[in-house]
Amino acid sequence: MNWIKVGGYALIIIPTLFAGVVLTMYLLQDYMIFLGEGLPADYKYQFTLPYEELNFKAPAGHDLNALLFRSEDAKGLVYYHHGNAGNLQGWGSLAGNFVKNGYDVLFYDYRGYGKSTGKINREGQLHEDAAFIFREFMKDRSYKKLVLYGTSLGTGIASKLACEIQPDGLILETPYFSFVSLIKFHYFFLPARLLAKYKLRTHKYIKDLSIPILLFHGTADEVVPYECSVQLKALSDHISLVTIKGGIHNNLPDFRKYQEELSAYLSQL
Repeated sequence: MNWIKVGGYALIIIPTLFAGVVLTMYLLQDYMIFLGEGLPADYKYQFTLPYEELNFKAPAGHDLNALLFRSEDAKGLVYYHHGNAGNLQGWGSLAGNFVKNGYDVLFYDYRGYGKSTGKINREGQLHEDAAFIFREFMKDRSYKKLVLYGTSLGTGIASKLACEIQPDGLILETPYFSFVSLIKFHYFFLPARLLAKYKLRTHKYIKDLSIPILLFHGTADEVVPYECSVQLKALSDHISLVTIKGGIHNNLPDFRKYQEELSAYLSQL
């Protein structure tokens, strides 16, 4: 066997295959990240708590669907940015965590999720829609306190919006340091900075905020490593980390510690 010839072929084939993998990952990342489930326009939400359904027509022409859950004599508003899967039928079930603490809570679906139309193909769209809904919603409303809440994918969106509107508080559940760091964690063999179409630099957004920031993270998180929150906490004295021992990516509200710390935080704002 001519090992020189084999080695020559390897020098051509291996880099070509690697480049193919990188290109494929880049082209498919929209489908890998955004796992929303659509709903028919006439779908009727089903919750135990009363709610108001809101619809916004974005400047680009797509519809954005939202749900408002109210608390009696609300102390303020929690503006909730959810994770990368599902839709409002699932995420709205978390409303009780905030309503029982005296806060109204506003959920919305990203483009292509639930009843929201359109498609996400660049990061700026996430931030534009979040800011647009907030502006439209607040045109004829006012609250004494405003809290932004982000879960998983939504943590980067909520963090950037916090820089723009300076709310009274920011809560991040299972946050990533940045999307680039998340790609490095899951695909250590790929050039993350080159590959990442979505940067979502949570660390950059929150490091200079002077508002109280609360992080929730489980030690057994299989999607976003707990270390991400440890790194974020180190950025500022305004950042607190609540560690949920044994908590995974999607079950933190089931823990008593989460409920206690959330109530304490909201009551102290």
